[in-house]
Amino acid sequence: MSELLQMWMLVEVLGLLCLPLTFTVFRNLPDRGWAFSKALGVIILAFCVWFPLIYLPSLPYSQLFVIGIFLILAACSGFAFMLLWREILQQARRHLGYVVSCEVIFLGMMLLLGSLRALRPDIHNFEMFMDEGFVASIMRSPHFPPNDMWLAGHSINYYYYAHYTLATLAKLLNQSPSVAFNTGICFFYGLTAINLFGVTCNIVASSCQHRQRIEDQTPDEKSYLELAFPYGLLSILIALVLGNLAATQQWWTHHAEPGFIFDWFGPSRVIDGTINEFPAFSFLLSCFHAHVLTLAFTILCIGLALNCFLEPSGKGFALFGTGWLRYLNLLVTAIVIGGLFIMNGWDYPTYMGLTLVAIGIQQGLAHQPWLRLSTLLNGGLVAISLVVLSYVLYLPFYLNFISPSQGIGIASSNYHSSISGEMLIYGLFIFIFLSLLVSSALHRPLRHPSPTASTSDSQIPFIVDVPRTPLFAVGQHIEPASPVYAEYQAEGASVRVAVAEVEDHVEAEKIVTAQRLKWRRLRIFWSSLALFLVGCLVVLYLFPYYTTCVAALALALLSVSLLFYQLENRAYAYTLLLGAVAFTIIAGCEIFFLKDVFSDGTAQRMNTVFKFYFQAWALLSICSGAGLYFILDNLRYLQVSTQKARWIRRGVVGVWGSILALLILASMVYPLLASFTRYQRVDSTHPRPFLMNTRTLDGMAYLAHCQVPECIYDTSTDYEAIRWLNAHVSGDPVIVEASGQDYGYAGRVSVFTGLPTLINWPGHEVQWRINWANDPANRADFGRRSVDVDKIYTHRDPGEVLATMQRYNAQYIYVGSFEHKTYPDADLQRFGKFMAIVYQAHGVTIYKVA
Repeated sequence: MSELLQMWMLVEVLGLLCLPLTFTVFRNLPDRGWAFSKALGVIILAFCVWFPLIYLPSLPYSQLFVIGIFLILAACSGFAFMLLWREILQQARRHLGYVVSCEVIFLGMMLLLGSLRALRPDIHNFEMFMDEGFVASIMRSPHFPPNDMWLAGHSINYYYYAHYTLATLAKLLNQSPSVAFNTGICFFYGLTAINLFGVTCNIVASSCQHRQRIEDQTPDEKSYLELAFPYGLLSILIALVLGNLAATQQWWTHHAEPGFIFDWFGPSRVIDGTINEFPAFSFLLSCFHAHVLTLAFTILCIGLALNCFLEPSGKGFALFGTGWLRYLNLLVTAIVIGGLFIMNGWDYPTYMGLTLVAIGIQQGLAHQPWLRLSTLLNGGLVAISLVVLSYVLYLPFYLNFISPSQGIGIASSNYHSSISGEMLIYGLFIFIFLSLLVSSALHRPLRHPSPTASTSDSQIPFIVDVPRTPLFAVGQHIEPASPVYAEYQAEGASVRVAVAEVEDHVEAEKIVTAQRLKWRRLRIFWSSLALFLVGCLVVLYLFPYYTTCVAALALALLSVSLLFYQLENRAYAYTLLLGAVAFTIIAGCEIFFLKDVFSDGTAQRMNTVFKFYFQAWALLSICSGAGLYFILDNLRYLQVSTQKARWIRRGVVGVWGSILALLILASMVYPLLASFTRYQRVDSTHPRPFLMNTRTLDGMAYLAHCQVPECIYDTSTDYEAIRWLNAHVSGDPVIVEASGQDYGYAGRVSVFTGLPTLINWPGHEVQWRINWANDPANRADFGRRSVDVDKIYTHRDPGEVLATMQRYNAQYIYVGSFEHKTYPDADLQRFGKFMAIVYQAHGVTIYKVA
């Protein structure tokens, strides 16, 4: 476990060094981005190492090079600290509780998953070989782009940047890839948790500050970040710990059956032909796929979009600050968002789109009115610059990458999600979000009491007292005006104007006219909503399989409408925006799917639902955590006029709270049952399944003692040979090992050493390179490789064997138990007659071309 603490300490140092930059970039957030400093520090280090390596392939990807970049960044950070240390120290003192909480959450979540991984750290089964192979091959590659461990002579044609990010940290710490696999998944778990906590706390704290400005009009030194703790913790709980209701349904249905064993995999396969992974499942599985590793950085992008959304008055590039800092902040924003594509291409459109929407609304508010040429020009220029820069910064990746995407398709009517399935996946989220929508509609938005917040009362010739009318309650009564007031009617609502001078009635009439326009817009909105609902009913009648799509779109539309209704409180509006994006994603998956290698079968939507539902879960987790604050706040300020109404309100709140508590408890079934089922062991010495702490995070350690039936043979011989290869073979020479089908034990040498081999797991290579294989030459080369591996192990002519190896620049041949099982009739000892034996022990022989 000491390696886990090493990883934690390194990330802590990177976060500390990145604090000045974080304070500059996240200047609009209450915590100035304190919670995001670790994620930003990791991203900046990774980019500053990757950028020169990919543009200058002759540069070595070595520990010394990474240390050099680290020291340069440390020097720059030291200079920035000299300028900002007072500001940083003041922020730390004022929000000490928040700062300490961030550190406790980060370390605690890393240790939580680390303790589970220590029960069974094995890199075995599922697709762990693939992900470990990426980390190992990246760490072993002397230059960039990194090698593909299963297609010698080619670079990785996959979204490898998140794997590379971990590999860079591991190289700096000198951790082996098999250890970095486990310390890395724990690091990403902790990083995701602290970013979730930071976004939610900043939303709630910003809303509290808004209420303070509206109601008190006096500065308050109280830290609203501390008040936001429960909601930040709730976001972490919902996002990373709780499961879905499908797990609860499984337990409720089968727990009384004799010998019931919880199927911890089942809740991630609710909708036929698709995958609906959620973070608790993914991290419990220790899925090292791109969508999991990128989760922490997508949450960071949500924080960046929030920072843009909260910018009070910046027009155009002033959105990012003043002076040269605006260009630095734009650059950092482009680095973070642009990196999402080469980490996981599915995430980039969603979070770039979210950021652009946030910028568009902010620009509209800053310019006023929205539909004017300057607004479109300034906002459009910022948006285009951000998109272009995010692409150009990672241009070498695009030049070396052939996307497996084959376009966008329309989902067949036979493959849609049912409402019941969606409820099993998102039941808790839907309940909280519906509660948020209802309470938002009943809530009376807080408005500034004066035309301009910066104008004093003595400078205002009249004060407009407009009742804060909820969306569903119009025509509120106001007492008749006193002699110094004038009262007007504006579309069913009373407007009372306190007139300082009789001559100012003209100005008052203008305000009343504006109020009438407001209510006219409300009537237009409700008329449009009614037409939309009617249209939904028509669609459902004609196309009943679009039920989920229509329901999700209706929730998204209501959220967008209420967003503009609550826009005075931008943090509140942003929460609604996150929910709208999430349900738009869910609706979109019912209509469109991204064509890939699975497009022609029943699993046409598999990857689309897989990747986009994972995003929706993250968005709804923040929306639910922060949304609960707004729900409770709305209930607190909900006005009732009679004792009976107050009792009714208490009853409704009590029932609502009971349902919420029940749903949270139901969602706890998954973490309580799945953890034991995932890591339990069974052997002849114990009558029942048990847990055992291995006291290691080395994912390769199990090879030293794995026997049949858990492994297909005694792997202890491979364990020693692989350790020898890692200790004695430098660089990236090609090694020949037996090829096999996906999800098996084939490829174990290339996986645990990072040495490229001719071909392995061909099914996965096809998934990554489906469009690359459209080239006849590439297709011919790919198809020949398995034949050539067989030829090397079985052909009796040494010259033919050596010529085949030379075609791929292969220098080593590995002969172990798996090779003997694959080629039982071949003479696998003949290689010693024309090659040098560099290793021979325990039934494994490694030959090298002389």
